[in-house]
Amino acid sequence: MIKVYNHSMGGVERADENIDKYRASIRGKKWYSSLLLFCFELVLQNAWEMHKTYDEKPMDFLEFRRRVVCHYLETHGHPQEFGRRGRPQKRNIDSRYDGINHVIVKQGNQTRCAECHKNTTFRCEKCDVALHVKCSVEYHTE
Repeated sequence: MIKVYNHSMGGVERADENIDKYRASIRGKKWYSSLLLFCFELVLQNAWEMHKTYDEKPMDFLEFRRRVVCHYLETHGHPQEFGRRGRPQKRNIDSRYDGINHVIVKQGNQTRCAECHKNTTFRCEKCDVALHVKCSVEYHTE
């Protein structure tokens, strides 16, 4: 009976199963916060189902969620941490290896290279990290 149920399991059961698998727990005073979170997770589930349908190499649900979160963090920035001094880091691991628009430009001051840790006057414009021209390839490949 369980085997037949799992075989004919439809979209609603699959969506509930995937949402419950990686549910973020939010407890607050506002009653609508859990409702909004459920709606957002349902949108993610539906987007993942569409991704599986139209992509040649579909990824699993957890990887899809990670990519969406990394994209939004990269697009909208990271919040300033109070109590820390210096310039906030804008490094994003996911975009580091994408191989798109990593241009090495000259900067005014010397900083440490992220790969070899020697002084350099160049940086990657997209990652916003200091890099030598020769260290760029090693830094941007896995």
